[in-house]
Amino acid sequence: MDPEQPPADPAQPPAPPAQPPAPAPAPAPPAQPPADPAPAPGQGFSPEYVKQLRDEAAGYRTQLRTVEQERDEARKALTPAQEAAQARALELAVVRTAPSKGANPDALLDSRSFQTAVSKLDPASDTFAADLESAIASAVEANSSLRAAPQGARRSGGADFTGGAPAPAGERPKNLRAALAARHTQ
Repeated sequence: MDPEQPPADPAQPPAPPAQPPAPAPAPAPPAQPPADPAPAPGQGFSPEYVKQLRDEAAGYRTQLRTVEQERDEARKALTPAQEAAQARALELAVVRTAPSKGANPDALLDSRSFQTAVSKLDPASDTFAADLESAIASAVEANSSLRAAPQGARRSGGADFTGGAPAPAGERPKNLRAALAARHTQ
């Protein structure tokens, strides 16, 4: 006796055996059967089949042209951003390298001849640092105005506002009028 099945009631007839599940339906035939590509003996492919193949190939060519145009537009959009990034990297390298070579970075960046010389340099190349140093050295050699100014004592302005030595405490003027009068009499 099966422990999961309740005991059969003698007053009821036994249940009919379970029917097996119905088999899965067969796949539906394709909506449009493909044209028979096999030629009849002694003949070529049918004109309808050739036209179908040509139309299909034309559709693929059109899709290819569309994708190529989108790709080219994406490349054009990236190029200005990449050029700007390269220009900024070059400018930063000039600002950092010029002082060690005795050059004025601002004057170098304002020089058209220097800009032309370094515009061909690629900041990503392995020889960029050496090429930049060489370009800076030759620019300074060709144009002495690109040299850095000699470092002297720093001055804050053109006039001396120190006022000279302070007057002794006992001789100090009592107000502004007395200070001006004392100043003009000297």
